[in-house]
Amino acid sequence: MKNKILGFFLLILLFASLCACQKEEKQVVEAGKGEILLYYLNTNENGLVKVAKKMDLSEDPYEAVIQVLKKLKSVEKEDGYDYHALLNKQISYSQVTVSKEGKAVIDFGAGYEQLSSSKEILVRAGIVRSLVQIEGVNEVEFTIDEVPLADQNGIYVGSMNAEDFIMDTDKKAVYDNEETVTLYMSNWDGDRLIQVEVDLQAKDNQSIEEAALEALKSPHGEGTKSPIPDNLVFNHINVIQNICYVDLSEEVMDSIKGISEEVKIYSMVNTLTALTRVSQVQFTINGEVVSEVNDVESFDIPMTHDYALDSDEVIY
Repeated sequence: MKNKILGFFLLILLFASLCACQKEEKQVVEAGKGEILLYYLNTNENGLVKVAKKMDLSEDPYEAVIQVLKKLKSVEKEDGYDYHALLNKQISYSQVTVSKEGKAVIDFGAGYEQLSSSKEILVRAGIVRSLVQIEGVNEVEFTIDEVPLADQNGIYVGSMNAEDFIMDTDKKAVYDNEETVTLYMSNWDGDRLIQVEVDLQAKDNQSIEEAALEALKSPHGEGTKSPIPDNLVFNHINVIQNICYVDLSEEVMDSIKGISEEVKIYSMVNTLTALTRVSQVQFTINGEVVSEVNDVESFDIPMTHDYALDSDEVIY
């Protein structure tokens, strides 16, 4: 009887292990022979999904771009509708050009400008990453009614390539990365930020940006306190053209006793902008742009390092 019970539990453990392996393998999608990796919106439209598609692409880069853009407009029945099309009637293009140098220019209508900021970065990333896989396409530029696309600050986005986007979908590329980073922890008074140099390893499919933010939940170095709620969830973290887009859970609204609101928010901003590929941070809360978090205003625009909160102390 004991052997039967033991065997039953071993069977359950084996089944759970197989399921875990299958779940992990599903995160890594690779293109096979004759396939291309296309990017679509997930069902919640707050992230991207990579899908390997069989395509007989034209040798003409222009024709191949048109083929891919058409694919991004629809979801095929055999795929089970597990994701949403990247392009639709609102997000429609009117003109496409591809130069001999490999620059594809996609001209969109005014409907593109109606996209929320969080969805727009996903659409932009998905299109660019899909197109630059085409032989003869090295970079992509967006225009709106023939005017170059500009960001929220009115700065032209310009040409983009795959290296401009570090996405949640890049699990394999960012896995197990190790860096020496600067964390900005709270001092005991909760009104200043102390720099702490730590060797940080991104693990369990984390990017170094996520690992740095998670590290802020624990004190590092004598005389420091954690500046953020320990139950704060980082829903999505994407780096696009040196702007780190961080979607937070509602716990960011929770105040921490003895920590100023500025220290709470800028501990994340200063930590992220200390990383080599981040110059600005754009926050959303559960996918929504929020203009103010308690006493911190302008939460709806890209934020930069606040040196006024930095103390002179550095802990190694």
